[in-house]
Amino acid sequence: MSILEIILWIVVVYLGASLLKFLISIAVAIYLLKKEERKEYDK
Repeated sequence: MSILEIILWIVVVYLGASLLKFLISIAVAIYLLKKEERKEYDK
């Protein structure tokens, strides 16, 4: 493996991990919003 390939893999893994974190945070935010809405309906 060349240095360039190694760097490319590191960048791909880093981008993939940050994208995953971003998606998870969005999913958690949506889940919390839905939970809050349900609480409002219960009143």
